[in-house]
Amino acid sequence: MPAAAGYGAAWAFLLAFLWRRLGSLRVPVALYSLLLVCMAILASGRNRAAAAGGALFVFSDALIACDLAGVNVVPRQGAAVMPAYLAGQFLLAGGWLRPPREPRKAPVRAAGHGTTGQQREKRRRAGKGRRKAEDTGRNSCSF
Repeated sequence: MPAAAGYGAAWAFLLAFLWRRLGSLRVPVALYSLLLVCMAILASGRNRAAAAGGALFVFSDALIACDLAGVNVVPRQGAAVMPAYLAGQFLLAGGWLRPPREPRKAPVRAAGHGTTGQQREKRRRAGKGRRKAEDTGRNSCSF
């Protein structure tokens, strides 16, 4: 799951970057942000709308964490929080109401390719049974 690796790396980087500046809020911010990252990872598996909503929600709360630590990462950071949060919530809710994305189907392979030994043996036995029935049918025919 590539989303998990990306969100995990971003979470670790952000915490390392803000850790000294958070003071007594270190543990609460770390735990809350971990929950948000887990939510975003799960949302990324639902559909595109939910994935985008999860990402925007994490982004808005990352801006809040930066504000708490006294770090400005984007201009007018405080003004960006609420629009990102609202868009994230809207996309998360909309994504949850839509059906999940269809799982990718494995490509269809030609007969005999990519089958297990058990499947080949089953086909071989089925073929022998048909031949016996056909042979019996030919031999029992009398004029």
